[in-house]
Amino acid sequence: MPHKQKKAARRSHATTPRWALHRCTLLALAVTVVMGLLLLLFFSLVLLSTNDPGRFVGGAGLAALLLTAMIGGTVCVRLYGRRSPVLCGLVMGVCLVVAVTLPALFSPGGTHAAAMLLRMPVLPCALLGACVGAKQKKRRRRR
Repeated sequence: MPHKQKKAARRSHATTPRWALHRCTLLALAVTVVMGLLLLLFFSLVLLSTNDPGRFVGGAGLAALLLTAMIGGTVCVRLYGRRSPVLCGLVMGVCLVVAVTLPALFSPGGTHAAAMLLRMPVLPCALLGACVGAKQKKRRRRR
């Protein structure tokens, strides 16, 4: 392969538009909201099958939130082509924190400091989901 063709092949593989991360994040946020609603429905059904459904509501809600953050990080990095998992996880985590906190601020009860502290693990969970989603399976070479 001539030198110019090799250079062009490398260049076309490495370049991505700057807006691609934003588009991937918005699409991943939409998918994540739907997955979060499905997780809430699943946890609600599980809680309603117990004798005392109100006993584990806080823990189930927190588990659903953190699983949703992991799913969001994974979806975002997969849509972005498994590149920059830390950046995808941070952007997705911040979007999820904002998406969860804004409605709480405008609700009649407002938000408390303890509730804000429970939302902070969303960032590390989104990072973890992005790092897990960025790993590729090792391909076996055929002979």
